[in-house]
Amino acid sequence: MHRRFAVSILLAILSLATTAAAAQQPTDAQRKAVRDACMADLKTVCAGVTPGEGRVAACAKANFAKLSPPCQQALIAAKKGG
Repeated sequence: MHRRFAVSILLAILSLATTAAAAQQPTDAQRKAVRDACMADLKTVCAGVTPGEGRVAACAKANFAKLSPPCQQALIAAKKGG
């Protein structure tokens, strides 16, 4: 379950980009930064969300203001890409 949630977080990073064509892909370091900064937040904020099919990503987007500043900053940096 932990690994699946981590994968969902990575998908959340990608879904925060406006379009795949316009957005640069996040680097491995940015993906790790998001995972490290956001895992606890998303486990709390999106606790009732079953990972898969973009549900965690949708929860992250809907609850962005509830995420900690380090998580928000990591997501913004990842959205900008490498």
